[in-house]
Amino acid sequence: MAEGYGINSDFQKKPYLNYKPLNTKNKYLSGEIEKDYCIVQFSGAPNYYDQSFGDNQNSLGKRDYRPDLVEKLIHKIKHHLNLDVICLRKENQHKPSNVISYTSNEDQGLLDILPLIEKAKFVICIDSALMHLAATTDNDKVIVLWNETQQNNKRIGYDFQTNLLCSNDICNDISPDEVFRAVESKL
Repeated sequence: MAEGYGINSDFQKKPYLNYKPLNTKNKYLSGEIEKDYCIVQFSGAPNYYDQSFGDNQNSLGKRDYRPDLVEKLIHKIKHHLNLDVICLRKENQHKPSNVISYTSNEDQGLLDILPLIEKAKFVICIDSALMHLAATTDNDKVIVLWNETQQNNKRIGYDFQTNLLCSNDICNDISPDEVFRAVESKL
């Protein structure tokens, strides 16, 4: 359809969000940021099928990053890069060790993470709110972990983000070493 109107269809589809940050950017953080930081999100809301009909309503979702691998990756980031780690998560989701949680009210506050994303050294996430919010910012150091059994980055992801893929029937299990190499290539 774009070609019919003479519009180049080879453009990157970058979402736009008209947002003015509030002066409460740290309101939803569980602690103070003391140094440079990255932002991560390893668990997302259940998809419609799992939430309504699936048999894993109360377990780790297929797109969630395995908690033991989360811990290894967080350890590598903190010890090799000397960064604070901010984890976007809900209260009922896994809380990695030694992170600052960003937990907003469902009705408000999620967009207040945008100024933090802009200043983050990098972002690591799954197909989640953080992936889509980061796409609206100028931060081009975003690594997205995909489980192709659950979703497809070519359908709902962004080409300008780094997409790492696995195919596992239980959950996302991309090696922390592979994720860390992708981080290092962005720095």
